[in-house]
Amino acid sequence: MISAFYHKFSDKPLLGISVAVSGIVNPNTGTVVNSFLLGWNNVEIAKMIRQEIDTYIFVVNDVDSFSLAQLYKGNARFYKNSVVMTLGVGIGGSLIIDKKIHTADGGVGEIGHMSIVPDGNLCTCGSKGCLEAESSIAAVASRISNETAVSELKNIFLSVTNTEMSELEFIRKAIDLDIKSCKKVFGKFSQEIGIAMKNLINILAPDYFLLGGETLEFRDLFMQDAIEYAKKNAFGTLGTKVCIETDTLGRNAWTLGGIYKIIEVNLFENRI
Repeated sequence: MISAFYHKFSDKPLLGISVAVSGIVNPNTGTVVNSFLLGWNNVEIAKMIRQEIDTYIFVVNDVDSFSLAQLYKGNARFYKNSVVMTLGVGIGGSLIIDKKIHTADGGVGEIGHMSIVPDGNLCTCGSKGCLEAESSIAAVASRISNETAVSELKNIFLSVTNTEMSELEFIRKAIDLDIKSCKKVFGKFSQEIGIAMKNLINILAPDYFLLGGETLEFRDLFMQDAIEYAKKNAFGTLGTKVCIETDTLGRNAWTLGGIYKIIEVNLFENRI
């Protein structure tokens, strides 16, 4: 698909190609080491693309791409050390140290796979009780279905196709039909997210903490409580010194980070 797109516009100058993928991604080799959502293991994307197109290839974890956009264009650029946490079909994270994304050889910031419930729900990674398994969009939708007594809502849930948009639509419908159950479920969700935030603040002592992702659509049901829990229960003054905000760049941030990186490489670094 990339090759076809390139040849269609081959008369235009090409600065490079960026690919953002969920999971453990080694940006140094351009390899997707593990992506449980895609079922990929050791896929050498950069090498595969270079066989067709001779250009700079930047392969990055999707949340790291999102975070790069925040560094270039968002408020993260005003802080030295930041944590980025995304809430949606998965729960992801990224770590910014000295205004640079810390990636090592991949796997840094897998916030969604910290355990919060012993022997809890089975996660896509194979473990149980991960934050992602307990607090993803799918988990929230399932809890609402279990909590509600509204038969119409239970029937609608049966048609949910385990895709992010389907689950989002279900939650929107649930808010219309049974706000009481939704408030109860999101109350538990806010505590889980608040605990995760508190733990990250205690471990990393960031100056800035950014929350993003599709679940922010329902922020009025959980955000304030999650932030208050994290700040109140963080160790010492760590909770008071950190600035916590929500994403303002929107869905484009997921791809913008990689684009900005390619521009930066062409302007300020030697092309690879």
